[in-house]
Amino acid sequence: AAAEASSAPAARSASASSGPLMNRRRVVVRMSPILRDEASSSTAPVEPERVMSGHEEDILSIAYSPPNLLATSGYDGSVLVWNMDSGVAKFSFTIPNVSSLDVDQRAVWKLLFLDQRDHALVSSGADGCLRLWNVKEGALTLEFDSGHRRGEAVVSMATDPSNSFLFTADTAGY
Repeated sequence: AAAEASSAPAARSASASSGPLMNRRRVVVRMSPILRDEASSSTAPVEPERVMSGHEEDILSIAYSPPNLLATSGYDGSVLVWNMDSGVAKFSFTIPNVSSLDVDQRAVWKLLFLDQRDHALVSSGADGCLRLWNVKEGALTLEFDSGHRRGEAVVSMATDPSNSFLFTADTAGY
């Protein structure tokens, strides 16, 4: 199953000290030193295994798909798909007509890999659209209005194990 992490819409910060989800770089940390037993008294700092840069604005969402894909999105209206073996961005997607959107309508709030749908990544954003990206071919394959109230951003998504249903929520709580 794909793992994901996302920040809340109201938590925007340009500070590099805010953490890996709130600046323009991805920090990859090997989980084994973090997941230690409670009896361990080690206070050794955990160093990043890799730091990758690519977004022009703050990162809002991260999604992982085994064995080696990581996708990130941000306020800049872009989605980057990374090969974790090489640390190189495999694809850089930008939402259509991003330059014609108001700055507050460009954010890509949430990413979700659909592991049962070959090579599919779905994104949701401040413009109320859902987009399906093909991460093998590097293309936008489907774009549609989410059906939420006009002006509401889609900030959360989930799917069932077979990826037959996509559940969404917006900034108004619906």
